[in-house]
Amino acid sequence: MKRSKFLGRLGGLTLMPLFGLKACNTDSNKNTDQLRQELIVAWERSEKMTLKNVEQMPPDLFTFKYTNEAMTFSEQWRHCVVYTCVQLAAHIRIKNPYEDIKLPVQMPKEEYY
Repeated sequence: MKRSKFLGRLGGLTLMPLFGLKACNTDSNKNTDQLRQELIVAWERSEKMTLKNVEQMPPDLFTFKYTNEAMTFSEQWRHCVVYTCVQLAAHIRIKNPYEDIKLPVQMPKEEYY
């Protein structure tokens, strides 16, 4: 897979099915519908995998750091949430609804999951 294609997908393209692909200009509704279905399946699979990782992580390891430079599991999870919201808002050209909400750096499992 080409790097630009990978980065495009990573940058939130998989979130487009949530809002439809009406904004995309295409000559074929069939191709659009097929792409939309594929993206929905990919998004649902990603969501399940992410939630499974969070479920399996013991609460006491949410703040574990294996090196000083690394993010904790909690910080990485927070980073992914913030990044996804920013990318989705940018792709559909709306104000990020979570822009003014400041999440804590450490998000204990008991409070945020």
